[in-house]
Amino acid sequence: MYLKSIHIENYGPIERLEYSCKFDENGNPLPLVLIGRNGCGKTLVLSNIIHSLIEMKRKHYNILMEVSENNYYRVGSKSYIKEGTQYAYINLEYANDKSYTDLITNNYSFFKDTIYKSDVHQHVNIDDGKLKDSGFYNKTDETSKEEIDNHIYLYFPVDRYYTPQWFNKNNESLHIILSDNYIGTSKDNMICQDLLSDTESWMLDVIMDKLLYEEVNTNQINGSRLPYGLTARVGYEGKNTTIQDNINKVLTRLFKSKYQSARIGISKRQNNYRKIAIYGTDYDGKEQEIVASFNNLSSGEIMILSIACKILKEYDRICNDPIAKLDNISGIVLIDEIDSHLHSDFAKNIAPQLVQLFPKIQFVISSHSPFFLLGMNDLFQDKCQFLSLPNGILMENVEHFEEIRDCYNLIDDGYNKLEESLSLYKDRIKSLTKPLIITEGKTDWKHIKNALVRFQEQGEFTDLDVEFYEYTFDMGDRLPNIISNIKVVPNNHKIIAVFDTDKKIVKEGVPYEKMGNNVYQCAIPDPHNYGCGISIEMMYPEDDIKKLDNNNRRLFLTNEFSTRSGALLSNRSIICRNKTLTDAEKNNRVKIVDFGVIDVETDENIALSKEDFATNVLNRVPPFDNVNIDGFRSLFETIRQILND
Repeated sequence: MYLKSIHIENYGPIERLEYSCKFDENGNPLPLVLIGRNGCGKTLVLSNIIHSLIEMKRKHYNILMEVSENNYYRVGSKSYIKEGTQYAYINLEYANDKSYTDLITNNYSFFKDTIYKSDVHQHVNIDDGKLKDSGFYNKTDETSKEEIDNHIYLYFPVDRYYTPQWFNKNNESLHIILSDNYIGTSKDNMICQDLLSDTESWMLDVIMDKLLYEEVNTNQINGSRLPYGLTARVGYEGKNTTIQDNINKVLTRLFKSKYQSARIGISKRQNNYRKIAIYGTDYDGKEQEIVASFNNLSSGEIMILSIACKILKEYDRICNDPIAKLDNISGIVLIDEIDSHLHSDFAKNIAPQLVQLFPKIQFVISSHSPFFLLGMNDLFQDKCQFLSLPNGILMENVEHFEEIRDCYNLIDDGYNKLEESLSLYKDRIKSLTKPLIITEGKTDWKHIKNALVRFQEQGEFTDLDVEFYEYTFDMGDRLPNIISNIKVVPNNHKIIAVFDTDKKIVKEGVPYEKMGNNVYQCAIPDPHNYGCGISIEMMYPEDDIKKLDNNNRRLFLTNEFSTRSGALLSNRSIICRNKTLTDAEKNNRVKIVDFGVIDVETDENIALSKEDFATNVLNRVPPFDNVNIDGFRSLFETIRQILND
C-alpha cells in the first residue's frame, strides 16, 4: 500500500498543500523529501501520515504497540488551525482507494455554509453529529489485514535514539529471541525510537539461520564427481543471505574511507557468550575486527545502520519466500530529519544510497541539510521529488532551495582553503624527502612540533626527521577524507595522520593503523588518564593547562564548573556560558573550555583560546616556555614505530 496524495488546508503553518505522489515507469514510488526551515510543518505532515497508518492498523488489532490502550498517536487540537482561519482539513489518499480524513473547525455553521465543497473536502460527512457538536471529524477507511501485515510501515521520529556504550545494561548476554503471538495483539511497532533494541539478537538469528538452512552444496569439484555421499559447500542462498549481504553493503559504504569492504560476523566467544562484531578488509587485503560491539559505533554510523536494519528486520518478518529479493518488498518509510547526527559526507553520500537500496519502499523524508538534498539530487536526478514547505511548491531545481543557497553563500572558507591547499600540496607530497605528519586540529601540529624540538634539544628522539603540515584554517572533520584520498596512490615517504582520542581511529591496545601506500593513522595518548576522548591540550599537566597569559586569560576544564549553575567552583563570580559544559556532562567527559567564560564583575571573557595557547607554546612565550612535555613521549614512540615499520 502506497500513499497516493496529500491534501492539507490551514493546518499549523501550512495554508494549502496538494501533492500527488509520483511513481517511475516500473511503478516504483519516487522518494519524497520535505524541505524547509524549522517550523514549516515537515514533522506535522509526517505525524499525520503515521497517524493514519496506525488508525488503519487499529481496524484489525485490539492492542497496538504504537499507542497505550485506546489512545491516539497524534492529539487532535484546535490549536493546529492556522491563525486567522476557521478550520483545518487533512485528507490522505492511498493507492488502494482507501483514505484518511481529518477536519477541525472553530465554527461549524460558517464552515458548512461558506467554505465546505464536497468535491474539494472529500470524505467529509458534513452532517456528522460529532462535527456539529465538537468541531471535530475523523474518518479512517478500513483496508485489508493483508495490506497492513504484508508490507513495511515504519516511522523514524526526530527523537530516535540508541543506547550508548557507557550505559550499563547489567551485561545482558546476546541470545536468540523467542516470542509468542496472541490473537488481536500486534507486536510490531511502526514507530522506531530505540534504534538498536534487539537488533544484535536479530542479526544473530539471521546469521545462524543462514549457516543452518541456506548452505548450497555440490557433489562435483572442477567437473569431477565427489565420492558417494560427499558434498562441497559452494556458498549460501536464501532470505537470510540476502539480508546479511545488504547489511554488509551498508557497512562497506560506512567504512569505505578506511576499508575496501566490511561485514557483520559472530565474534569469538568471550565470558561464555558471543556478540555480533564488524570486520573490515583493508586495502592490503587483510581482515580484522574493527568494531567489537555496535554500541561502539559513532552516532552517525548507528543512525544509518539502524535504519537499514529496521527495514531489513521488517522484511525478515513479513517475507515467507526463501528466495525473495529485497527489491520486491514494498511499503512506506517515514524519516524525520534524516540528517540528524550525520556529518556532511554521510548526509550527502551514504544516506541517499540507503534510500536507493529499497526501490519499492516509498520514502517520505524531512531534511534541511543541503548536503543530503544535493546527494539525493545527484543520485536520483529526476527520480526524486523535493516539496518545499509551508508553501507546498515542488522544487524543480534543488539548488534553488533557500537553505542550500544560504549555505553556499556562507560556505566554510576553511574548506575552500583546504581544497586549494591540498591541490597545491599534491605535487609536494609526491616529492617529499621526509615523512609528513598531518594533525586533525589546526593547533595540534604546533604542540607536537614544539614538543619534538624540545625533546631533540635534550638529545631524545633525534632519529625522528619529520615535517609537519602547518596549516591555520579549520579542517573540521575532513582529515579522514583526506587520508582516504592519499592512501589510494603510492607515496614515497610515510604520511602519518594524528587524531584526537575522541575518534575511533584504532582498536584499543593497538598504537597505530596501517592504511596502505605508506599512509598511517594514530591517536594522541591520554597520559593523565582522563579516561575519555581528549584534545591535545590535555596532554599537559593541569597546572600548565591553567597558566595565565599576559592578559590574565587561561584555558579552563569543564570539571572546574558547577554543572547546574555554570559557576566556577573556586570563584562563583566567574560563569561559563559555553555549551561545552553541558555536552561534557551529558557524555561524562572532561573537555577544554576556551571561550564563553565571563567574569560577571567586569563582564569580560577571561578564557584563552586554543589558538592563542598553542601559539604561545610554539613561540615559547613566558610562562608557556617551560610547559611539561612528558605527556608527548608515548606519541613520539608510536611515530618511531611507524617510521620503523
